[in-house]
Amino acid sequence: ATGADMLVLRDAASAQILSDAGAPQPMRIGADAAWTLFAPPVRHSPDRPDRGPLVVTLSRHAGGAQHVPTLAAGIAELLAVRADVDGVVLEPWQVGGPERDDLELARELQRALQVAARMDVRIVPPPESVRTASQSYRQARVVLGQRFHSLVAAAAAGTPFVAFAHEAKCEALAARLGQPSLRPGGPIRDVAPTIIGALDGPVPDAAAVADLIHTAETMLELMRTVVQRGRGGCPQDLRALRLEPEALLR
Repeated sequence: ATGADMLVLRDAASAQILSDAGAPQPMRIGADAAWTLFAPPVRHSPDRPDRGPLVVTLSRHAGGAQHVPTLAAGIAELLAVRADVDGVVLEPWQVGGPERDDLELARELQRALQVAARMDVRIVPPPESVRTASQSYRQARVVLGQRFHSLVAAAAAGTPFVAFAHEAKCEALAARLGQPSLRPGGPIRDVAPTIIGALDGPVPDAAAVADLIHTAETMLELMRTVVQRGRGGCPQDLRALRLEPEALLR
């Protein structure tokens, strides 16, 4: 990155990390390319389901089995006080490969929840795409996401979510969309109140989602312009890709 003429990142938190590592500044802030899977204007349904499952998307990169007991105990506390959450669906996103995968983690959490909450817990196959995940989340009451793109899918569906903030990008997206985050390694007592905060709080803002879609489209247009050496024209609204840090602007 130190030799790059231009850096375009998906969030300011990532820009700060690269800046601290010595990457050249300022940097342009874009948005994840997955946002372009959704066409604006985004209209969230005003008829949110009164009841539905808690969907937990799992990532082996989020700390693995060490967080299973805390999550299981916290989710059990939630289910004891919220009748509108009528079940738990565990969704591994990456299955297979030489290393421990998300399905093994889902099975461990399933066993722990069956003991802590004394209820059936379903494990579903990985979604075919971010778009199909978003469609399925419309029936969910809330999403607890360890996968960044599951947060994108929930936001596009208008479903409240809690970001499991094991990566800066997850916490940054939650903050931008007004959704709570759960810090890995926190106490059990934080889990249920954080999810309740998402249940009782606002859904992800449709205007903010539309802005992220526009920013992602502009970012890809700029990348095409660079790759095509300007033959494709310049994006019409480079202001969508703001520069960070602002202190360097003159």
